Amino acid sequence: MDLGQYAQTSPALRHLWQSTRYFIQLDERLKAILPANLREHCRVACVQNGVLVVFAKNNMAASRLKMMLPALLPQIQDLGDEIGKIDVKMLPETPKPPREKHCHFSPNVLDMFEHTAQQVAHAPALAQALRNLVAQHRS
Repeated sequence: MDLGQYAQTSPALRHLWQSTRYFIQLDERLKAILPANLREHCRVACVQNGVLVVFAKNNMAASRLKMMLPALLPQIQDLGDEIGKIDVKMLPETPKPPREKHCHFSPNVLDMFEHTAQQVAHAPALAQALRNLVAQHRS
């Protein structure tokens, strides 16, 4: 049984399924109207009291969309009879957490780094970076 069939088993699930499908279609139709370089930065959030709420990922996309709204409003209103106006809100993407570095060097490799640091004394910044690397991994 797929999700669509499962949604038919309950009125609440059926309503949720229909709403989800409606907003996905509305989002696709809105993106077809928008310029290509703006499509990936905007998405339909909902329609509340005749207001189409569109989330923009950044200030540039929000500003550009707001400037274009007067020209796009008639086309957007054709997407749904209930749409009277549009509200653009910022919803920045949550940044991905920095990756943890899992780098382990054997004692032999650390000895080689120390030896290399001594041999590149003519490049003090490189020698110090190697010494710092060794100190960090020996502790």
